[in-house]
Amino acid sequence: MTATTAASGRASRIPRKLARGIRPRRVKGRWRTVKTVVLSAVAGTLYLLPWLRWSREAGRPQQAVLFDFASAHAYVFGFEFGPQDLFLLLALLIAAAFALFLTNTLVGRVWCGFSCPQTLWTDLFVMIERWLEGDRQDRIRRHANPQNGRDWLRTPAKHGLWLAISAATGLTVVSYFVDARVLWPEFLTGSASAAAATFVLVFTAATYLLAGFAREVVCTHMCPWPRFQAAMLDRDTLIVSYLSERGEPRGPLKRARPRSDGQGGDCVDCGLCVAVCPTGIDIRDGMQLACIGCGLCADACNGVMKKLDRPLGLISFVSEREMASPDAGSTAGIRRFRIRPVAFAALLTITSGLIVWSLLERTTIDVAITHDRAPPFVTLSDGSIRNIFTLRVADRRAERSRLRVTVDDLAGAVVQVSRSAEQGAHADELGFAGTPSGEATFRLVVSVPSIAAPAGRRDLTFHVVDTGSGAVVATVVSYFWGPEGGTRAP
Repeated sequence: MTATTAASGRASRIPRKLARGIRPRRVKGRWRTVKTVVLSAVAGTLYLLPWLRWSREAGRPQQAVLFDFASAHAYVFGFEFGPQDLFLLLALLIAAAFALFLTNTLVGRVWCGFSCPQTLWTDLFVMIERWLEGDRQDRIRRHANPQNGRDWLRTPAKHGLWLAISAATGLTVVSYFVDARVLWPEFLTGSASAAAATFVLVFTAATYLLAGFAREVVCTHMCPWPRFQAAMLDRDTLIVSYLSERGEPRGPLKRARPRSDGQGGDCVDCGLCVAVCPTGIDIRDGMQLACIGCGLCADACNGVMKKLDRPLGLISFVSEREMASPDAGSTAGIRRFRIRPVAFAALLTITSGLIVWSLLERTTIDVAITHDRAPPFVTLSDGSIRNIFTLRVADRRAERSRLRVTVDDLAGAVVQVSRSAEQGAHADELGFAGTPSGEATFRLVVSVPSIAAPAGRRDLTFHVVDTGSGAVVATVVSYFWGPEGGTRAP
């Protein structure tokens, strides 16, 4: 029997037909603690964030973080983003990709093992399963042969808690798009909109099925990331590895037995590294596609090494270069400077810097004025020349007031603003009544007496002034068209 076959047989004492699915064993250690802390932080943030409130003016959402598709706006604490800010979302996604590439180059699939929602929620469901049904051997035995009435009650209780967490997750996810204080009461009373209820049920079902049943299948068959992340690994990437030079040959080991006694390596072939693995692999077979880099096998192995008074780290995060060095497992073979992580770190820094700079330089009011092309101008009955413009305003100020539009460069110019393209207004002021998003489009009419009208095209400067403070909040340069040969007074 080979070492691998022996390990597999020792790790699976229950017949395979009775041990359907992977039921990882409980383990304690450094990486298990890190996973628990990350799970608590991510789940706590996800569930609590939609309930935070943020004071905004009347008519606008009071939820601190809300992505309002109805108004095409996103609210993140004190920031408000509209369709014109989509480049920030693109930059954020690019920065996230560079961060993922950087961590993968440095420490392998640490995202998969510690931060991926699939891993975290599967871990949470396994904790509930272990709490109700016991550890690995107890769960396998109960699944194979329920013993009493209490065992029959454990399964409905487990699935009830799974469904409760799934429903809370579905409601929470949708709460980032619909106000949580509105969505939850409406959904629980059956009065939620069909769209909101459908999305809640979809996310509930996805959480229940993926975390409760699919589990490692998502990581090994459904997720595309493992299939191309290996292209970013190199000989200096830290990955979960088994030090075969130290562990082989495997066999029984007595406490404090010296290595030189010829009885084998440090691995006692206990199979715990396989029993605790959430994807059911044997790390001693080398790097594998299904390994998510969670480090639980290292915790299990270190626990055994402590009991046997052997050095820790038989399974640990180690690079290929370190394993090939004479003193395997030491840091002597680490290459200090590496092009790939430096490049990813530089790209991440540049992208993050651009995002921060864009946020700091964002204006509170965006104004765009475009000249209507047909006709370029209109001659009125009194001889005056009229040009028509389209004015688009996005006002992100917390306290909005009316705005007034003025022009330079044309003597005697009269500005009129209207919300209607068919009817002119008799004022140079604009407001946002009925537009809580702060975005609106106006029809802007500029009329000039015939004696002051330019011949052909002339630059025209618009000033948008806050009527309350009198401050100029935006300046836009456009142009004004007049007859090529000039005009004469009637």
